Amino acid sequence: MISYTASGTYPRDSTTSPPVPPHAIQVLQELGQFCIQGDLERFKQTLNSSLISHDSNIFYLSGVMIEAIKLGRACFVEELLRHEVPLSPLYIYEVINTKTNTKEVLETFLENGWDINQPMSGMDPPVLSNALDDLEMAIWLLDHGADPNRQCSIDFTPLSYAVEHASLPVISLLLNRGGDVTKGQVLHHAVARNSDTVEVLRLLIAHGAPINGIMYQDHQTSWNLYFFMGETPLHKAVYLRKIDVIHYLLEEGADPNIKDVRSRTAIQCADEEIRRQITAWS
Repeated sequence: MISYTASGTYPRDSTTSPPVPPHAIQVLQELGQFCIQGDLERFKQTLNSSLISHDSNIFYLSGVMIEAIKLGRACFVEELLRHEVPLSPLYIYEVINTKTNTKEVLETFLENGWDINQPMSGMDPPVLSNALDDLEMAIWLLDHGADPNRQCSIDFTPLSYAVEHASLPVISLLLNRGGDVTKGQVLHHAVARNSDTVEVLRLLIAHGAPINGIMYQDHQTSWNLYFFMGETPLHKAVYLRKIDVIHYLLEEGADPNIKDVRSRTAIQCADEEIRRQITAWS
């Protein structure tokens, strides 16, 4: 079974393997070849008979695990997990990016104790945030317990990532599956979108997203690290010079007189052209 540290994220050393000693290179090459050939029996025999799968040598098998994932060979992944190869976020990234037998490999991880809501790192939410370019994969993860509101160390969730980068259907999916617009600073992230910004903001505000919230002010850990980002969505729209977004936020009741962490209103942050826009709409 996979074990986790008390920190709530993957063990730090799980992605770093020590130098491979000469006596292990041949065994690793054989294991890799058996994996490529799909020869599970010889793979098992070599793994069981070699000292490479014991104690500190276990980390040498990370390359074999990556090879098995790239080939989508869930049964080989299962065998490596049975020999207590520690789980690394690198493996999860590889599964999502490889797109080869993805669901079966992830199912194997789940059956061996993987927590689907484990943050990928201190600043990276769980795996759902890495699969939002694929609607079918996002649905599969949600069906298997992925939480669109699970934070990492800061107030950043899969929904946060979605509203900045994902398509409207994916965002709607997360909202319909329990996405909480009061977490993850979603309006601030949505303002930074490259397209469909007003449409996404409209959707989030309709679900109750606070339009005048100061970024991270309601999450102390995030505030301690990123207090300099303390501003409203309107401040951010002004900084990015998004005229259509500024107009929409003002129409929805954004307050141009709220001050950011530097005691400046959105009007005070604006250049002359943007200031005229705000004044005309307020």
